[in-house]
Amino acid sequence: MEEVLKCIGLIAGAIGSITIICKFLQNVINKGFSPIYKKIDELDESQCKNYLVTFLKSVEKGEKMDEVEIQRAYEVYDHYTNDLKKNSYIHDKWEKLMKWGVFMKKAWSDLKSFITVAMIVLLFVIVVANILGFTLAENILILVTNLITAVFTYYFTKKEKEEE
Repeated sequence: MEEVLKCIGLIAGAIGSITIICKFLQNVINKGFSPIYKKIDELDESQCKNYLVTFLKSVEKGEKMDEVEIQRAYEVYDHYTNDLKKNSYIHDKWEKLMKWGVFMKKAWSDLKSFITVAMIVLLFVIVVANILGFTLAENILILVTNLITAVFTYYFTKKEKEEE
């Protein structure tokens, strides 16, 4: 029994010694790699800035972005602000362009979008006028609703041509 206790004590001592040696080696390795980790973080920050500056410049110019490009920009911006904890001129420009609606301004410059929004407003006015007791001639109401239906059908079913 005494030998078993000595053996357990020896094993516990060995495990403790190995743990201390491993922690020491881990600290030495981390200190050795810390300049590399720092460079990687700097490179990550730089790449995020470059991507976001290029994206925001394209948005500002009014270039058309697809869903994937926009989603990727949001991911990079989220990484830049939340993971890297950066807040710089990029944050200000992002807020200005993305929150205040360069995309909405672009939609207003597009004739189809403007017509669609105008038709929605017209339909809303007609519905509100009807609720308030105003009546429109039946022919005018039929004409307007058919026009709205035609515009919506055209706008929402038309596929854009692929660039070759």
